[in-house]
Amino acid sequence: MWGKVKEQLNLELDNFGATDVFPENQVGKMGKTAMKILSLKDEEFYEGMGKYFVTLAKDLGYEKTIVQLGRHIRDFFLNLDNLHDYLKYTFPRMKAPSFFIEDEDPTKIMMQYRTRRRGFHYYVQGQVKEIAKVLF
Repeated sequence: MWGKVKEQLNLELDNFGATDVFPENQVGKMGKTAMKILSLKDEEFYEGMGKYFVTLAKDLGYEKTIVQLGRHIRDFFLNLDNLHDYLKYTFPRMKAPSFFIEDEDPTKIMMQYRTRRRGFHYYVQGQVKEIAKVLF
């Protein structure tokens, strides 16, 4: 499948390093091309990518850092903005989102997600679901 995406977009790269910086619109183009090839809708594709990102972060050894953000999922999201602020030193052009706990009770959390980037809500939805399932 990656070969088809590369061919349709005339890409030469085979690998992307964890700290590589590349144009943001390139990710969108790759996503749209992959969705066409796989016959997936935006929600399904990007939510799946969000879930995969959590798995990738764990596999790359970031699980300890992620877990240190909070003992409970509420604390995790309250501290996530701090992690994004720290990551700006490595990725100075990063457009970090912000998370805010609007309401909570023992069975649920109502959270706001804010970003200047368009089209990432399904991606973040996948990340939130996977983090809740895997880490909490």
